[in-house]
Amino acid sequence: MTSMYISGLGLLPIDRHYDKSLTQLALEASREALDSAGEYDIDTIIIASNYSTLLQRQSMLASLVAEELVPKGLQVFNVENGGASGLAAVHLARALIKSGLSRNVLVIGVDKQSDYPQSIVNQTSLTQVNYEYHGVMGVSLASLYALSASLYLSKHQLNEEDLALWPVVMHENAVDVRHAQFKSKITVQNVLQSDYISAPIRVLHAHAQADGASAVLLSSNKKESTIATVEASHVVSGKVEYELNEDPLHIEPVEKAVKTVLMQASLDKNLIGLIEVLDMYSIGGPLLLESSGIIPKGETLKRLKEGRFKLGDSVAINLSGGIKGRGFVEGATGVYQIAETAAFLSGYRGYKQQSTDYALAIGVGGLSSVAAVVLVKRI
Repeated sequence: MTSMYISGLGLLPIDRHYDKSLTQLALEASREALDSAGEYDIDTIIIASNYSTLLQRQSMLASLVAEELVPKGLQVFNVENGGASGLAAVHLARALIKSGLSRNVLVIGVDKQSDYPQSIVNQTSLTQVNYEYHGVMGVSLASLYALSASLYLSKHQLNEEDLALWPVVMHENAVDVRHAQFKSKITVQNVLQSDYISAPIRVLHAHAQADGASAVLLSSNKKESTIATVEASHVVSGKVEYELNEDPLHIEPVEKAVKTVLMQASLDKNLIGLIEVLDMYSIGGPLLLESSGIIPKGETLKRLKEGRFKLGDSVAINLSGGIKGRGFVEGATGVYQIAETAAFLSGYRGYKQQSTDYALAIGVGGLSSVAAVVLVKRI
């Protein structure tokens, strides 16, 4: 199996960057990754962005960034796969490197939402499900996640207080993550006192609008700056209409993608000691973790209540703070996840370090439209 080396990271702070354009954010993250990597002759640029064509009216983003970064013709690709965009872009980079078509690939994730009112962003997010059905009927992603949360809590005999633990732990994890949007702690009471968006989902279960960009340099060659490797990856399509899933609490493409990745690496799931998971509206975290087969059904919130999944545990989850603490830049999330897993495995430039050799990044587009999974290994 051909390894793909992670040799440069760019992690811009997630915030409302009113003073920077989409392209400026992408270029800043790219230059940070290239500076940390040292001398590499880039031959390919892949950009993951979910909203650039919808909000900024900018397509061909990879060509635009390439024009500014490298004064020569490159292979360029633009990837859009909802919240799985960034991980799908890394999967594409791995395929190009394994095939020999690329040697040094710069993968960039970028999105910019804060210039627009929430109503427009919410409407735009519905393009990740069946817009002709959900969008026309006024169904929001929050309401779909609320339905799954209600079913999950009822089935596993849990309550809103148990669900509120997720954002509390995510905020706590983000306190010392320098690129995180929210570095302040919250309490269960804070969550339960926040307004409902769609019961049982409350405001403090939700992410804020934000802007950001992350970049990773992936290479076929190991160099002094290399801090981790991408060992396996996979992307699987699923049901765009979430309610058509046979079991609405099981995200089948996540299960399939994780199984494939573990098979590619010939790895036992019990050797994974760090997971970065896309945790939409709090309930997304438990759904994806339990669909992966790594955490038993109904156990995520129970174990969280026992104080599990923190730094130093056998499995640490979302040391970044997830989308609630780190922040949510949709198309860039997967690239942030890869940069974060590499940083947390290696202790890169002062980041906290989890004592494990393997980390998994899990993302989805929509609720179950597509899943992408990447396995990262410590050098």
